[in-house]
Amino acid sequence: MNDAAAVAARAFPAPSAVERTGIPNADALEVKYGMPMEQIPGHVYVLHFDEPTVVKSVSTDYPTRRDGRGGFESQPLTHYVGWTQRANPRARVYQHGTGVIGGLVLIEPGTIHDEERTKRESSCPKCGQALVPGHG
Repeated sequence: MNDAAAVAARAFPAPSAVERTGIPNADALEVKYGMPMEQIPGHVYVLHFDEPTVVKSVSTDYPTRRDGRGGFESQPLTHYVGWTQRANPRARVYQHGTGVIGGLVLIEPGTIHDEERTKRESSCPKCGQALVPGHG
């Protein structure tokens, strides 16, 4: 790296994994897996609710509010798309709240890029509605 590049790197450091992805534990996951967050294999999952449901421990891609315990929960939603690196993705789904597992309509292998693509481009396998966050 030449001197100008070194100065630029100090003045404009690369964003952390948390800053790039919005995932609170992204930096730790990169250390654990030894690769960029965007390449870590995991599972994408889709939740469908017939009645709007509050989902706990959610991505900030969805309208959220503090839950009073230091975490976040969604405004009532009819769909939620998430990603987990856990070998058993249902364990992550259970963290979203009591009864949420009944809304699980899809689990498939994928990365956080696949999660984002699913949110933007896919429809619910159960009802056919768009999965765009913040739209029901």
